[in-house]
Amino acid sequence: MMGSLEAWLLLRSLRTLHLRVPRQSATATSLAQWLSAIASIPVGQSYDGVLGGVISKVWHSSLQVRDSRGFEPSKQMEGGWNATFAILVSMTISETGNHEIIFFSGYGLVRQTRACTTLSLPPEVLCCE
Repeated sequence: MMGSLEAWLLLRSLRTLHLRVPRQSATATSLAQWLSAIASIPVGQSYDGVLGGVISKVWHSSLQVRDSRGFEPSKQMEGGWNATFAILVSMTISETGNHEIIFFSGYGLVRQTRACTTLSLPPEVLCCE
């Protein structure tokens, strides 16, 4: 059963929901497009201070194009894109040699790694001077 504090917090959060959801959508869309640009950079080059080859693939609805059936996501999601996306971190930078998929949402992130290993990146791998 919901207590009075929880009910008050729920009602308070609903008052700003119409402001938070479009902002989360816009932030996730621009971040996913930026990460997609990084994924297209070859190894050895950099983009915005991030080395190419660090990110292999980005999944977000804004990056989808019309498919063979004629389905186009931009026609379905007219109010903005979803606030969730995922990236595939390149296995060449993984200390363990495993792929890691990181899912981002407006509520935080979830990591899923094949073979249940963790990935730790030294700062020099992510940034270039």
